[in-house]
Amino acid sequence: MLDQPEPPYYCLNHVLAIAINVNTTSPARQQVHGFDDYEDHQLVSILESAYSTSMQCPTELYIAMVHISRLRASLAQKQNGKLDKTKAVVVVEEQQVRRIFASIARFDADDWAAGPEFKDKRDTVVKVGRIYAIAVRLYGIMTLPPSAVASCVGPASESGSGSGLGAEQPAATHGTLMRAQQRDELLALTRRSWDQLRHTTSLCWPLIVAGVALADGSPEDQDFIESSLLSIWSLPNTSACFITAIRKLRPFWNSGKTGWEDCFDTPLMCVV
Repeated sequence: MLDQPEPPYYCLNHVLAIAINVNTTSPARQQVHGFDDYEDHQLVSILESAYSTSMQCPTELYIAMVHISRLRASLAQKQNGKLDKTKAVVVVEEQQVRRIFASIARFDADDWAAGPEFKDKRDTVVKVGRIYAIAVRLYGIMTLPPSAVASCVGPASESGSGSGLGAEQPAATHGTLMRAQQRDELLALTRRSWDQLRHTTSLCWPLIVAGVALADGSPEDQDFIESSLLSIWSLPNTSACFITAIRKLRPFWNSGKTGWEDCFDTPLMCVV
């Protein structure tokens, strides 16, 4: 289809965006694989053919989401085949994880907001971009192998710089610290931006990511996530799928579990 003289990028835009989102909130072994053969430049062409008002995610970060989900699926398939990891395999995993997080760190929200399509609303768009950068990074931290993440990623600030948690920490401890640091940063930025962004559905996915990271968080923060999602859901013409995400989080928080797939144990569409 994409080899046609005039590929139907615009027609594929909404379908691809939904598939990318569904894959993030689905088990690694239950992914939508219809665009697995698409290269990055093809994904970019499709995603940039139209601008989503329901999820204003920068294209670079959409691509990072795709890479994270693809790596999740690949690793799950290998685990299903009960393949033992060799040192070489571990090195390759670490290289893949490093490339993903480096791409997230390269994203510049100010450059993204400088686009002509964002004229007169650049301050708002910058905030959205920064929120998504943290949320996508947090999605990777919670879903990729802790040892690979710990070997090459330190908790980063909004600007993408490391915060100094050393690699001497055990992988599990390091991962927990990174998750908490990124979660708290995401919550703080979302709270600061809430009055400006509360009337947009764009925050739904980042709020869901923060919600999963709050499995061991405070009841006050959990209530903020739930009330914020309910506020978005109450907006006119908002998809009913938002309520399914809300209904997933509260039982997950009460379960005592903390894993991404403990929450999303079945495919869930939370953004359309």
